[in-house]
Formats: sequence, structure tokens, C-alpha cells
Amino acid sequence: MEQQGLQRSLERVQEFVEVETLVTDRHVGINKMIRVQHPLITHLFDIWHVAKSLKKKLQALSRRSGCQMVRPWIGSIINHLYWAVISTADENKDLAVAKWRSVIQHVHNKHVFQGLFPMCAHGPLEGRELQKPWLSPCENIF
Repeated sequence: MEQQGLQRSLERVQEFVEVETLVTDRHVGINKMIRVQHPLITHLFDIWHVAKSLKKKLQALSRRSGCQMVRPWIGSIINHLYWAVISTADENKDLAVAKWRSVIQHVHNKHVFQGLFPMCAHGPLEGRELQKPWLSPCENIF
């Protein structure tokens, strides 16, 4: 039903304006519909839905044996996802991805690294950020 509503709405709106970009939740049917029936529309996912899904996965991971150290980092990882997307211009998707991936280095206490985004953007860590235990590489995650 959600997919049909969107299809009707798109048809109606496109009578008056050209839709270049559409932001939706991560509905599989809508994703396919836009890809197949509207290939000229750029389809983006609402960051809130992406963050919600990631948070659930991180919480599940933190309940696994040997991975409890992830729990204190969940909020910071989700905040980092929002920051990576919001702080980057739309046309620079590669930089947004590089910023997002830098969180892996940060949680391992590495703040200078290689790539398009070569160092963390934060200043000296203070307060609660110093209280979190740094993570070590874990082979049993997957």
C-alpha cells in the first residue's frame, strides 16, 4: 500500500514539477520501484532509518560474547554517522563515505590514518570520551 501511494503521489507531483531526488525509508519495494520505473530520480534513504537499523545491529553485536565493549560506543557511532552525512556536500559522496569509515579508526584510538579523510576532525578528547574503553580488533564479529 505504501508503494502504491508513493507511485500515485509521484505521478501527481510530476504533472507540475520534475522530481530529481526522492528521500524515503528503506522499503525494499519502493527501492526497486524507483530503480526500475523512475531511473532518472535519485533515490536516497532517510538517515534516521539507516541509523535506527545500524543501532539495532550494534546492540545485537554488543550482546555477543566478547563484543560487550561495543556497547559504550553505540551512541557515538550513530552520532558519527549523522555527522558524516550532514557535514558533507551532496556532490561529495566519496568524502561522506570516507568520513563514515573513519569511525573504525577512531574507536581503535587511531586519529590519523590514510585516505580521502586522513584524520579525525575532533580536537583533544575530554570528559566522557576519555572514559570509554578503546576497542581492539575482533576476529569473531562475523
